[in-house]
Amino acid sequence: MDGIKTHLRSELFWLQAVFLVSLAATLASLGLSEVLGLPPCELCWYQRILMYPLPFIFGAALAQKQYDVFWYAFPMVLIGMGLAAYHYAIQMSAFAANSCSPDLVACTTRQIAYFGFMTIPLGSLLAFSAIAVMLLVLRARHKEA
Repeated sequence: MDGIKTHLRSELFWLQAVFLVSLAATLASLGLSEVLGLPPCELCWYQRILMYPLPFIFGAALAQKQYDVFWYAFPMVLIGMGLAAYHYAIQMSAFAANSCSPDLVACTTRQIAYFGFMTIPLGSLLAFSAIAVMLLVLRARHKEA
């Protein structure tokens, strides 16, 4: 049991976890557009711009065993969370405009909706939120060391 507690306290564990979540979110986003053929809206593009560099930042940090990545990634994660929350809010309400951009799919379009509320922007919000929490834990572990 002490080995598991020690591992959860490890900076390496949290950096690996944040890398895997950011990589999974990036690959899921690419899978939705490139495999399933779902075109991204304008707000989706902005969220992608903020998510796609994260696996590279965390991967480079892992390769170099550099655990102090908080200030490199956290601002992008917070902005991504805000965009995803806004996107989800306009998608789930009637107050939103029909489209963010006339050349792209409408931001209010629910291309995938499980259980009536689980949409792509909510998935993005959950991924950004999970990364934010893990970065906060990683920062706390790094300060302890």
